[in-house]
Parts: sequence; structure tokens; C-alpha cells
Amino acid sequence: MTELRIDRLALITSTGAQASPLEEALKNAGFQFTIMDGNRPLVGDGDRRLLVGFPDARSQELIAIVRETCQPFRQYIPAQAILSSELSAGPMVEARLGGATLCILVVEDFIQI
Repeated sequence: MTELRIDRLALITSTGAQASPLEEALKNAGFQFTIMDGNRPLVGDGDRRLLVGFPDARSQELIAIVRETCQPFRQYIPAQAILSSELSAGPMVEARLGGATLCILVVEDFIQI
């Protein structure tokens, strides 16, 4: 089997809840990635960042996987959590969560050691 030249690098940021299904889908499709440490918010699961090296010919496949596994959704969260670090049973607000940010960069040289 001929190895395709890696000439693209994707930086994917997804929510923690959607990160595991995304990682599993990428593995099943044969993409290799590196997990970067994400942030830890007051509410929710935080973000997960992935670096994915791949050939340009697989760009649309990668985009389709991210779209399928990282759909935005709405959830009610405590309004107080927005203003303080304490979670209470106060009023709830609807928040848009989930989704992903995908940046694809052109790579001149990719060397894996």
C-alpha cells in the first residue's frame, strides 16, 4: 500500500463531551492525531484540541467526520454559573454548546520521527 504524502494539518477544537466520539470516528477512518490539553470551564466538559496530519485528498472526508460528530446543541445551565464559580439551583439560561472549530493549514514538510 502506498502511503499518501501528508500536506495538510488540521487543528480541531471540540467540546469534551463530543471529543471521544470524534476521536473514535477519526481512528476508524484511519486518521492519526495528537491530543493537546484543553481548558477547564466552570460549566461543561471543557475543550479538546486535536492536531491531525493528512493528505489533501482526504480533506472532505475529515470535514464530514467533524460535521457528523460535533453538532451544536442547546442546553439549560444555571445563570449563576456564568457569574460565579458556584453552581446553584437558581435561574436557568439556554446556552448553545457543542460544535467544533476546524482550521486546515497547508504543510510544506511533514517529518514523523
